[in-house]
Amino acid sequence: DGFSDPMVDCKETKLRYRADQLFYSPVISSEGVELGYVCVQEADDMQKKAEKDAKKIAKAYAKENNLEKRPDIQAISLKGLDEAPAEIIPK
Repeated sequence: DGFSDPMVDCKETKLRYRADQLFYSPVISSEGVELGYVCVQEADDMQKKAEKDAKKIAKAYAKENNLEKRPDIQAISLKGLDEAPAEIIPK
């Protein structure tokens, strides 16, 4: 009776991670628009990294939508990826 941890493959880096070591959060503008998601590996500085990545997503959103400046974003609230609803996880 073997036990195996759920694994997640990153499509960008081609690396494999244990799902319980990854954390995610939606990136939402102050107006309530969902801009995308951040996902970080468990670490002491994961909140700081997630906030930095969220700013990059907001900047890319501004560029794609021809906005003068990056939209302000709501606070990032990290949750375990193993708690994520299936519909937000790409196949």
